[in-house]
Amino acid sequence: MTRPAKFSTDSILDAAADAVRERWRGATVADVATLLKTPPGSIYYRFESRDHLFTSLWLRALERFHQGLLIALTAEDPRQAAL
Repeated sequence: MTRPAKFSTDSILDAAADAVRERWRGATVADVATLLKTPPGSIYYRFESRDHLFTSLWLRALERFHQGLLIALTAEDPRQAAL
């Protein structure tokens, strides 16, 4: 029987976003693990590499941006949609 995951993918990606805000390109998996107070192996269990982790963060950010954009495009006033 497997143990339930302590952190969701979103919580790991949220910590990765915090690490990027703090260290920009110098952010590491160890930084993310420190923020979550967990061993780095816990992060590597879900994300096979640093690149995979931060690429997943980028793709999530793009997806969220596009979701907001699609909602904004439904506004009748194009200027309001742009804001």
